[in-house]
Amino acid sequence: MKNRYVFYPTFSNFIESANFSQGNRSVLFANSYSIALASRYPDYANALSAADCLLADGKPLSLLLRLKYLNHFNLIKQQRGIDILKYTLSNSKSGYSNHFFVGTTDSNLAQIKKVINKQFPNANVIGTYSPNFTDSYENWIKIFINMTEKSTIDYLWIALGTPKQDLVIDLLRKDLKNQNCLILGVGAAVNFITGEIKEAPNVLKILGFEWLYRFLKEPKRLWKRYTLFNFIFLTRIFIDYFGIKL
Repeated sequence: MKNRYVFYPTFSNFIESANFSQGNRSVLFANSYSIALASRYPDYANALSAADCLLADGKPLSLLLRLKYLNHFNLIKQQRGIDILKYTLSNSKSGYSNHFFVGTTDSNLAQIKKVINKQFPNANVIGTYSPNFTDSYENWIKIFINMTEKSTIDYLWIALGTPKQDLVIDLLRKDLKNQNCLILGVGAAVNFITGEIKEAPNVLKILGFEWLYRFLKEPKRLWKRYTLFNFIFLTRIFIDYFGIKL
């Protein structure tokens, strides 16, 4: 991997150092699929490198970063989007933590709000928005900005999947002028919260085989991600490690 991507060891490290008085801050969760995509699509690579905080969501990527930065071996942790979402909701202060969710479907967003109100009563969900996915990013982002003009958002959760959510967050970070919020791309985490998608057993998470569990559950949708793009990822690691120039 090239040094254009700067990973924070943990989400807590970022929060401790972030200055939210200077505008919106973005948090992206990367895995081997993200890095493989970025190696083929410059616009996506730029979105990743522009993030205020980049975290290693995938177990293989987090282990690789540990090996690359041996002097920080114990600091670099896998940071799963669902864990950060639950952590943030659990630590929300009543009346001070306004959450807004973008993505998925209207019915799923309604379920998210219901679950959060029950399980995390201090987290205030002030709104949800399911965009028209046939429209351009720029158009529905304008709609979103207009609908939230008079709102105060602390946490803006984007659940559009990779790479859409990361590209959208890059635009929102710059275009959402009326907020000083944290914008996070959490993908399937919202489906885990509602129970629509079941998480992998803990033993598979620990061993780094969560990807295999998800692949077996949705082979038609995920086969390319976990075969072709994993191969691209490993190829890029090999090339960068040995300094091969193409």
